[in-house]
Amino acid sequence: MALLKQVKTQQDVMKPFSPFSFRALTLLGFGLVSLPILLALLMALIRVDRLTMQVTNAIEDVSVQVNQSRQALQLLQSMQRSVSQYLVLDDEVFWHGYLNLRQDFLALMDAMLVNAAEPIAPAVENLMSSEGEIHGMLKANALQSVSDIQQHYTGLFKQTEGLLSLSNQLVDERIAQVENSASLLKGTMMQSLLVIPISLFIALLFIRLINRPLNELKPQIRRLESGDWQRPVEVTGASDIREIASILDAMRQQLNVLESQKISVIRSISHELKTPLAAIREGAELLFDGTTGSLTNTQQEVVDIVRTSADRLQRLIDDLLNFNRLLLDSRPDMLRPCALLAVLQSLHEERKLEFQSKQIQFQLPLMDYIVRIKQDHLRLILDNLLSNALKFSPIGGVIKVDLQKGTDNWRLSVVDQGPGVAPAHQEQIFDPFFRGAVQAEAKIKGSGLGLTLAKEMANKYQGDIAVGNTQQGCCMVVTLPIGLLEKCSDA
Repeated sequence: MALLKQVKTQQDVMKPFSPFSFRALTLLGFGLVSLPILLALLMALIRVDRLTMQVTNAIEDVSVQVNQSRQALQLLQSMQRSVSQYLVLDDEVFWHGYLNLRQDFLALMDAMLVNAAEPIAPAVENLMSSEGEIHGMLKANALQSVSDIQQHYTGLFKQTEGLLSLSNQLVDERIAQVENSASLLKGTMMQSLLVIPISLFIALLFIRLINRPLNELKPQIRRLESGDWQRPVEVTGASDIREIASILDAMRQQLNVLESQKISVIRSISHELKTPLAAIREGAELLFDGTTGSLTNTQQEVVDIVRTSADRLQRLIDDLLNFNRLLLDSRPDMLRPCALLAVLQSLHEERKLEFQSKQIQFQLPLMDYIVRIKQDHLRLILDNLLSNALKFSPIGGVIKVDLQKGTDNWRLSVVDQGPGVAPAHQEQIFDPFFRGAVQAEAKIKGSGLGLTLAKEMANKYQGDIAVGNTQQGCCMVVTLPIGLLEKCSDA
């Protein structure tokens, strides 16, 4: 409840400064990216529609002009034929046929003048004027022979052919206009392509606006994961991310308080236990030495049990205090690289008597490596693994330490020839105080925290410890990030 109240208070403080939520930024970015593209498409559609209408109208106008010019030529030819027949046969039927054809011709000329373009209208008017003159001459009987009629109508035919030529010229002009419009449309489409980089720029801008607070938050989350809870979690950006940062910071503060309380409790309990434990150990030693008098065999056995239990409890308290101290001293900025072989040789020297008593061979890696882990932390991990291997190794066995490089990690393995770990217990052996079905033949029992502390320390460096696969014995594999180890230059 206190955590929720603290988050709500921080949100209220930051609320006036929160620009947008992720949803608002996403919608706004999508709208701004889509708007130029939609405008370009709309302009292109309008241009295409206009070009289509222009082509359609041009085709219709040109088709009408050409057809009308051809009809005018056909009517004039029919009129000449009817007039010639009238002169030759002197039959009124042919004259009336001529008059009907002339009415159709005049109606056609009027229709052509309605929608005629600039160069065609004067030609139509000249043709009508010339035809009217010939018609007047026919009414006045000024044309008495067929040759005269053919001569005068030949001029009309030439004018009609000129009209048809003007129509063809008009076709060429309309085609040129359409081609010009198509060229303009192509230019518009090419200009519309400029919208794509503009839209990409806007998209990248909003991606940066969205990713920037996330990129600020990621290292701070990793810092919390590594156990650094001193510095606050702070980001700028969308209100959603600021809210997440507020929750993480409140969680950080709570974890910091809990960690302080845990360390304080462990320290207090350990120190409180040490005082009565010292008295118990001192009394047990006095009894064991016979200072208070001789003991029976039964009493001696009880004293041995008290001494062994007191020693085990003392080691448990020391392990808790040492681990507590190591956790407080695990900041990444205080790391000092150390040599792997030097640490292994030092641990072997410290446990030399144990190795000799069980005649165990100790095989080291062939090459030396620099480990970017505090030496005390590396010693804690390896010491607990070696201690576990020594307890379960048979007399005359072999303990081998090997190191292999993977794609993104290093695998440090400690292999013994003991009874191994049952598959059902391969996860449980890292639980505090867990004891498997197979017990070590050691006079002094461990605290039950060795593997737990080793795994916890490996986790501090984004690593892990697990039971590996081996044909005989037990294989403990320490996995560490690739950046924490490198070969020695002189190896």
